[in-house]
Amino acid sequence: MTVPSFSAEGRMIERLRRLNCSEFAFTKIVSGIIGKNRIAEAFKDPTKSFENQTAERLLEKILQMEELAQAVAPVPVDWSRAEQVSTAITIRLTANTAREMGIPQDNLDSAASWATEQVTNVPRYR
Repeated sequence: MTVPSFSAEGRMIERLRRLNCSEFAFTKIVSGIIGKNRIAEAFKDPTKSFENQTAERLLEKILQMEELAQAVAPVPVDWSRAEQVSTAITIRLTANTAREMGIPQDNLDSAASWATEQVTNVPRYR
């Protein structure tokens, strides 16, 4: 069976396809949210869809992945570097939160830039 393209799972599959992120890499990136077997079930069987709260969390994570991809474009993100991707997303979120709260963030911005660069296979020279 195929999941409907308008379902949360169908939208996730399409967005991951556009990011060129495999289901396997995605399961590693979201491992703290849900297990790989559950993702595989939901992506293949429309009767095994995610609960709304889980779907929202996964869609939010994909949005963060899209923002990370935009930050390093045109260089593609190496999604198989799940630990580096997760670290980059976390540090970028922390820096954004600090900025919104008016907290000085010189070190956070540097850390966010460094972490963002770690998700590609292309070294960046300053």
